[in-house]
Amino acid sequence: MSRALAYYLVSGNIDEALSEITLSDVPDLTVQMCRRCLEKAEDEETLSNIEARDDIQFLLTQAGFANELLTLKSRGRAVQHILLHQVFKVRRDEIEDIRKGLDSVCLTELLMANEHCMKLVFPLTSDITYTANQVIDVIAADQHGSLPLKEKVVEWFGTYIKELEHGQYS
Repeated sequence: MSRALAYYLVSGNIDEALSEITLSDVPDLTVQMCRRCLEKAEDEETLSNIEARDDIQFLLTQAGFANELLTLKSRGRAVQHILLHQVFKVRRDEIEDIRKGLDSVCLTELLMANEHCMKLVFPLTSDITYTANQVIDVIAADQHGSLPLKEKVVEWFGTYIKELEHGQYS
């Protein structure tokens, strides 16, 4: 879960979460590429050509940046509108359901009082690392099945995980 989304879930304040939004919070590669195009434009003419593209127009309109003139000075605000829309507004219903669930068990109050626990409750993918042995232990613990070749599959998977850990498939 993105750090920005976690901050919003706990605080309920989008303004606090805005500073935490990163490009990786937007899973759509097309949106990421459009944002890069907007940021890389070096002059007004290039920016105007980029703005004329249908995909850029669609994103700007969706994000509520349709009635403003896109200039080198305003493009940062345009990108922020796009990121805000893609991270929060597109998934608004799901996010609010999660917030209600967190509120129902008083987790938001706990996290607001103990902000250092946020990373434990909502870890980033980069905060979590598993060793090959941890993955293999989980697989080995679930050996109660009726598949005829299950032991061979588990053994093969364990070997594969260890090879991944040693970088054999990089």
